[in-house]
Amino acid sequence: MTGYIKDMHIEFKLFELYGLREVIAAAQSRKVAQSDFVALAETVLSEGQARAFAARWPTLTQAEKNQICTMLEKDHG
Repeated sequence: MTGYIKDMHIEFKLFELYGLREVIAAAQSRKVAQSDFVALAETVLSEGQARAFAARWPTLTQAEKNQICTMLEKDHG
């Protein structure tokens, strides 16, 4: 049996739904680090989006978080 391998494109699409673009925009304007994205998400997103974001973001490694943010930059400039 093979281990679970995350598909980063799926993760990226999920975080688009969860409001990552809004979180990053707020983080840039407020100079907030990735490590504080969950707390920021709770202030800028709807309750449902924030809850989904908060449940999923901590499950990613730092490299995965960086990759998703880079994918967002490439996709949306």
